[in-house]
Amino acid sequence: MGLSISRRKFKEDEQVKVNVDVDMLKMMQKGHGGWDPRMEDLIGQVGSVHGIYPSGDVVVEYREIRAYLTFNPDALTKVNQ
Repeated sequence: MGLSISRRKFKEDEQVKVNVDVDMLKMMQKGHGGWDPRMEDLIGQVGSVHGIYPSGDVVVEYREIRAYLTFNPDALTKVNQ
C-alpha cells in the first residue's frame, strides 16, 4: 500500500492484538484513524492485518464482530501462532 517494506512493522494477514490500556489507546489514536468505542472491547483480542496505509496506520479485521478498524501501529503487537 505504498510503504516500503523496510519501514513496515506488520504484514497483511499477520495476527495482531492491541497491547496498551484503553486510556493510552485513546491518546495514541489521535491522528491515526481516531477512537472507536468498539476498540475498548477489542484490547487483547486477536485480529488480522487487512491493510497498511502509507502513513503506517494498520487496518485490522475482527471477523467475530465483522469490523475493520484502523490503529496506530505502536498500539499493536504481533501474535505468535
